[in-house]
Amino acid sequence: MFRCFDIFERIEDFGFFDGLTRVSGWRAALAARMSERNAVSPDYGDRPAEFLRRRTGASDGANLREGKAFG
Repeated sequence: MFRCFDIFERIEDFGFFDGLTRVSGWRAALAARMSERNAVSPDYGDRPAEFLRRRTGASDGANLREGKAFG
């Protein structure tokens, strides 16, 4: 679940977990686990980014098309 938030945070810091220090700590601990890193393909974050690039209007279309949001 946290991977979805990671993808959106590549676009902008939306502050999903601001003030939630325990959740943020848990999120970081999970991300550091080898089993979590190996659970998805290395290009996992790029696939939704590519999907959003094709769907202008899903976010800032101009930035997505130019690759700025995920650079």
